Amino acid sequence: MAEEKKTADKPKATVKQAAFNAEVVKKDVEKKAEAVKAPVKAAEKKADAAKKETEKKVAEVKKAVEKKNEETKKAVEKAEKSVQKVEKKVEKKVVKDVKEVKKDVAKKTAEVKKAVEKAVPVKKAEVKTVVNIQFEGKTYTNESLLQSAKDVWQYDLKKNPADLKTIELYVKTEESRVYYVMNGELGSFTI
Repeated sequence: MAEEKKTADKPKATVKQAAFNAEVVKKDVEKKAEAVKAPVKAAEKKADAAKKETEKKVAEVKKAVEKKNEETKKAVEKAEKSVQKVEKKVEKKVVKDVKEVKKDVAKKTAEVKKAVEKAVPVKKAEVKTVVNIQFEGKTYTNESLLQSAKDVWQYDLKKNPADLKTIELYVKTEESRVYYVMNGELGSFTI
C-alpha cells in the first residue's frame, strides 16, 4: 500500500512540474516574440524611410530625368536588398508584414518608372520626303507646287490665306497644268 501512495504522488508531482515547465516555456516564447517584434519595427522604419526616399526621388525626376534614372535604380536595389535581409531575419509570423512593406516599395518603384516614362517621351523620327516632278526640262518640288497653289488662292482668287484649310493638287505634265481642289473649290493653273 505504501508503494501505491508513492506511485500515486509521482504523477501529481510530474503534472505540477510539467505545468511549471509550461509556464517557463510560455514566458520564454513571449520573450522571443518580443525580440522578433523589434526587427519587424526596424524593418517597417526602413521601409517607411525607403518609401519617403522614393517619393522624394519622384519630385527630383522632373528636374533631372537622366540623373534620377541612376539614383532610382540604386534606391530600388537598396530597397530590395533591405527587404531580402529583413526576410532572412524574421520568422514566419512576421513575413506577412514584410511582404506588405515590399509591395508598397514595389508600387512606389512602379510609380517612379511611370514618372520617368512620362518625363522622357519617345520621339518618332519624321521621314523627310521630297517629291520632284520633272518634265520638258523643268523641275518642280512639292513645296513649290503648294506655294503656287497658295498664291493662286490669295492673289488670283482674292481670298484670305487664313481661310485655306485643305489643298489637293493633281499634276498633269502632258498639259503643263495643275488641277486643284482648295476648300472644295475646283480650278487649275499653268506650270
